[in-house]
Amino acid sequence: MINRDAKKRKFILKFGIYLGLGLISLIYVFPIYWVFVTSISGFKELMFEPPKVFPNAPTIEHYIYVISSSKYLIFLKNSLFVSILVSILTLIMSVCFAYALSNVRFYGKYFLSKTILMVYFFPGILLIIPLFQMAQKVGLYDNLISVVIVNILMTLPFSIWTLKLYFDDIPKEISEAAKIDGCSRFDILYRIFLPLVLPGLATVAIYSFVVSWNDYLFPAVLISDIDHQTLAVGIAGWTSSYSINWGQIAAASIMTIIPIVIFFASVGKLFIKGLTGGAVKG
Repeated sequence: MINRDAKKRKFILKFGIYLGLGLISLIYVFPIYWVFVTSISGFKELMFEPPKVFPNAPTIEHYIYVISSSKYLIFLKNSLFVSILVSILTLIMSVCFAYALSNVRFYGKYFLSKTILMVYFFPGILLIIPLFQMAQKVGLYDNLISVVIVNILMTLPFSIWTLKLYFDDIPKEISEAAKIDGCSRFDILYRIFLPLVLPGLATVAIYSFVVSWNDYLFPAVLISDIDHQTLAVGIAGWTSSYSINWGQIAAASIMTIIPIVIFFASVGKLFIKGLTGGAVKG
């Protein structure tokens, strides 16, 4: 009787957990589904008929227009350029800085390692005016390089802090044994440390890519030429005071999600390991 009651309570607990997780997943997935439904609904159905769970006459006219008659591909190229460059440079710089903070002795190391995340105390909107003025003075206004630099400044502190946790967890005896064998610091970093912190590298890559891919504020201020705009700014510019073509915006939004899904699917397992590993180390 006791075993039966225990099994019953266990079943109810599992059912409640799965039900709760299912409801949470539905809350997160439904907006994406609704955007997809909007993207395959015709103009008349969107404007003059009540909302439906699925359109009566699905169409891909909005996708065709976005690809063939808009500047979406230009925006996509610009976003890929910014996001990939930010990810690569953030990885390189954060690995070097994190390794130095973890394994090199220098003055101010403790203070720097404790205050590195203080940059996030200041909202990005506070930095807009000085960044705008500096971009103009150095000739980088309306240049995607300025967006790359600013995004690196935003992603670098968290990336350094994350990788430092991984480097700190590697036993010092490993690097000391490598030094005895004649390895340089670069060899130790490249041949020994990097393979051990692969989940952390995936975390940094995905984080920096997603942050720069979704960034709207800095490209909107630092870029004026429509041919230099990123996806977030370019798609937002399709709205006007008199009309909003929800079908085209929805189609562009769905297409914008695809690179993130592909990128996360390729390194998603490492990303999850990186987050859980960082949590344990932290």
